[in-house]
Amino acid sequence: MCASGTKKCVIGVVFLGLVTLVAIPALATPQLAVPPLGIWSGSTTDGTVVTLFLAEDGAYTLAGTSPRPISGTWTWAPRTGVAGILTCEPEFWPKHPITAYMVVWLGANRIELSSDSLKVVLHPMS
Repeated sequence: MCASGTKKCVIGVVFLGLVTLVAIPALATPQLAVPPLGIWSGSTTDGTVVTLFLAEDGAYTLAGTSPRPISGTWTWAPRTGVAGILTCEPEFWPKHPITAYMVVWLGANRIELSSDSLKVVLHPMS
């Protein structure tokens, strides 16, 4: 223990306080879910095969939810460490509506994609 009033003790206490103020909030910052880039596929409960392709450049293609695949651009809004909102804007809007999907990471190789009219577990395609 240092003698009270010494310069080294005061500097040490101030340094420790600053380190605590900087380090603890950084450790407590939550990690947010990342978008599921790549090609994902799965089947609905009625056996319909759904395939989702998300490219890093913001392009997407979704097949199996309508008679023909739908393509356009996507945006991502993370909500928690394991979930986010994937908003898909089709290139032929308003023929196909802009749709927001909830994406939940169920593990490293599984996501659940859901909306008002769809709920499917998808796996990455190799």
